[in-house]
Amino acid sequence: LFNVLKCIQEIEKQNPGPRCGPTPPLQMCVHESAVE
Repeated sequence: LFNVLKCIQEIEKQNPGPRCGPTPPLQMCVHESAVE
């Protein structure tokens, strides 16, 4: 879970702005951690 939070922070740093979009950071990060 900590990795997911870290991942979200990284994405928000690269991609500031509202969290709505084609792929919300949370969804993307949860997917990433599920793949590992």
